[in-house]
Amino acid sequence: MDDTQDQRIPFTTILHNVTSLENRRLAELPRPDGLPDDVRLRRGDVPAEADPAEHPRDLPATVLRTINEQPPVLHLRSGLVSAASSNCSSTTGRRPDEVCTLPWDCLDRGESGKPVLVYTDSKNNRPGRRLPIAETTAQLIGVQKNETRQRFPHTPLDQLVLFPCDNANPDGTKPMHAETFGNAHREIIDQIAHLLLDEDNTPFDRRRVVPYAYRHSYAQCHADQGVAPDVLRELMGHRSMRTTFIYCRITETRTRAAVEKVAATSSTAKDDASSTASAGCSPTNTPACG
Repeated sequence: MDDTQDQRIPFTTILHNVTSLENRRLAELPRPDGLPDDVRLRRGDVPAEADPAEHPRDLPATVLRTINEQPPVLHLRSGLVSAASSNCSSTTGRRPDEVCTLPWDCLDRGESGKPVLVYTDSKNNRPGRRLPIAETTAQLIGVQKNETRQRFPHTPLDQLVLFPCDNANPDGTKPMHAETFGNAHREIIDQIAHLLLDEDNTPFDRRRVVPYAYRHSYAQCHADQGVAPDVLRELMGHRSMRTTFIYCRITETRTRAAVEKVAATSSTAKDDASSTASAGCSPTNTPACG
């Protein structure tokens, strides 16, 4: 065994020394008046610091509605493609890069005849993912398909992308970069920042309106509507339920609904019991009263 190994200090010794120093520091803290001198504080006696207030990453319905209701002329200032991609992001909940790289022929119909979005889960390298979408979302994508086809009428459809980039892309086969989408999106939000209001009618911080916030909003909206966690996990494309829980929070609206549901059930049960007791003690049912 060499000298270096001889000088090694066991980890338990290091941990003990650090703990001793920490306890010594705590012991030097000023004590409130009235406590005897032999009172000492330990690490476990110190309460944890309060968690800083964190803003949710989803956007309130008032903000989403304001963004979607802006006139097309405003969208044209910052690029119609960025506006369409914003709408697609908010209604499908896909990641920004997944929206930007959608192929032109990304719409399909399921066995029920209802629309399905076919996309690639870029984070987990899973192509051909199928997401049920609303007819209104399918209509928005259809409008974008027509716009793109008019710009590139001669490109084979299997090579065309839904949101082509503007530079060095004569055939429309190169998708828009997520960074480009983010920059154009920021221009739109800055132009309408004075219109963004929270649900309590106070100004909303425009810095929170970023492309990825649409994914959080999608998850939160479905959670608030009572979608089962396993179904929400599938909609989000997550492998782990733990990841899905990161995207949604338990709002006061949901806790209030749960409390009122239990209260209504208890009230109904009491009413039923009261009615049964009254019926049992009626003049026509005297024997039932014992």
